[in-house]
Amino acid sequence: MLGRADLAERLRRHGAADDTTPADRFLAALTRADRDAVQQQLAADPGLPERLTAAQQAAAMIRAAETGGAQALGLMLDLGFPVDARGGDNNATALHIAAHSGSLGVVRLLLDRGADVEARDGTWDSTPLVWAVIGSSEQPSGNARPDWTGTVRTLLEAGASTTGITLSPDDLYPPSAEVADLRRQALG
Repeated sequence: MLGRADLAERLRRHGAADDTTPADRFLAALTRADRDAVQQQLAADPGLPERLTAAQQAAAMIRAAETGGAQALGLMLDLGFPVDARGGDNNATALHIAAHSGSLGVVRLLLDRGADVEARDGTWDSTPLVWAVIGSSEQPSGNARPDWTGTVRTLLEAGASTTGITLSPDDLYPPSAEVADLRRQALG
């Protein structure tokens, strides 16, 4: 599912059973943004996308958002995955996850496709902008090329509300210096 065919092959060589389902293989191809494999699987089973559960769709979208997989997410959206699908422990949208990981390309794609810039997660009742500010502090490692400043700028340009965002160095998760400067500029 994580696109590590090399590890899967090594496990099979050492006796692991290949118990992947067609849905597993389809989601893995989507996660890898392997258009050819996706098209082959759709040709063999055109109804496959409709049989995926909401949880499967959301998990795939969240993984793509976390790792900066704009091409993978684009494929999923083209197949009808809901742009504001929710999943994970926090019942967050892909936009929340992309914002937290500084996945600027994914944030832009999701906003272009109509994602709700003011969506609230299910744990902290926070918006994607709050997640981006916190991400700039935590700097998670899931995305190889994070851009929290660009992400925050894009969310602000899309109309994200700054209500409830503070810039105090005493915050549990103070923003990075670059994001704090951008936020100060936005306050004008």
